[in-house]
Amino acid sequence: VLVRYMNYPGWGDGLRISVGTDSQVDTCLELLRDLL
Repeated sequence: VLVRYMNYPGWGDGLRISVGTDSQVDTCLELLRDLL
């Protein structure tokens, strides 16, 4: 998992999270939804 700060014109600022497989992305999204 790679997390980095993102601030691009037109997109605003936030975090970019890079994860491996589609299954791992789904798991990461579920966990983030629980936290937020």
